[in-house]
Amino acid sequence: MDENLHIVPFKHKVSKKDRETLNGHKSKVIWVFGLSGSGKSTIASGVEQLFHKSGILTFLLDGDNVRAGLNKDLDFSLDSRSENIRRVAEVANLFAECGVVCVVAFITPLEKDRELAKSIIGRKNVIEVFIDCPLEVCEQRD
Repeated sequence: MDENLHIVPFKHKVSKKDRETLNGHKSKVIWVFGLSGSGKSTIASGVEQLFHKSGILTFLLDGDNVRAGLNKDLDFSLDSRSENIRRVAEVANLFAECGVVCVVAFITPLEKDRELAKSIIGRKNVIEVFIDCPLEVCEQRD
C-alpha cells in the first residue's frame, strides 16, 4: 500500500503574498555554496545581519547547525549528502512560504543536488552564490 495515498496537503488561508505584504518585502532563498572552509558561513552570516539591520526578516540555515539537529541521523555517504540537501531545501522552502529571506550555507558540490533544491523551492525563488576560494586557503581553515 502506498503511504502517500493519505497525505493531503493543507491549503492555507494566508498566502505567501499575504505574508510578504505583512513583512514588507519579498521572500527569497539565497543558497551560498562552496568548499569547506571557503567562508560560506561567515559571508552568509554577514548577509543575514545586513538584511536584518535593513528590516528584512531573515533566517540562516547553516550546514553544521542543521547536521547537529535535523539531519544528525545522516552520515556523509553520497546518498546521505543528497538527502541532507533535500531536507534543507524543504525547510528553506517553508521559510520562503513564510515570507522570509532564508540564507542557506551548505557545501552543495553536486549540481544535481542544487538542481533538486531549486526544483523544491522554485527556480525563481533561489539566488545561488558560489564562494570561490583557493583550495590551499580552504585546507588551512578547515
